[in-house]
Amino acid sequence: MTKVKYQMKPPSQTQYIGSPDTTFAGSRNGFSPLVLWDHLARHSYKDQVKRIKEAQELTDYLEQQLRTLEKEGGLVLWTARTKGTLAVRFRRPSDETVAKWSLSTLTVKYPDQKSGGQIDRPYAHAFALPGASKKQIDELVADLRKDPVLTKPPALKPTTPRPIAQLAEGAVPIGLVHITGRGMQ
Repeated sequence: MTKVKYQMKPPSQTQYIGSPDTTFAGSRNGFSPLVLWDHLARHSYKDQVKRIKEAQELTDYLEQQLRTLEKEGGLVLWTARTKGTLAVRFRRPSDETVAKWSLSTLTVKYPDQKSGGQIDRPYAHAFALPGASKKQIDELVADLRKDPVLTKPPALKPTTPRPIAQLAEGAVPIGLVHITGRGMQ
């Protein structure tokens, strides 16, 4: 809690939550810890382990279905998942599919060896949370199979390299360092 005069100006649109973030430096709210506490108080350790196992099995299924779609459907999806997480990353589909399935999106910059610049790769990721079903995953995969963005090869255009300051020998500009993390690799 803080006085209005100390509030930071939020970004116009926070990409990963799809709305303005008005919390102090992205700290979120005080209600979420109460919801977590309530969940922990109502569910036994055994129940929680069961839910986690089911969610991980569902995530395995989602990853398998996307890899099958890549292989058999001939789509370029760049499917990736860090083992043990409940998220699978893949090439960003159309805005309509992103909205329908409430997918989180992210653009990752990769170094382009040819131009010395960077290539933007747009990704989406889906989370197989408790309550989701194989039927829902099958419906998502069916939508991805016919998605107009994914049925075309990705158009990756390198960005123009910017002049950089003199660096120490062997140093790599931070803008060209391969990005990993956020539960994805």
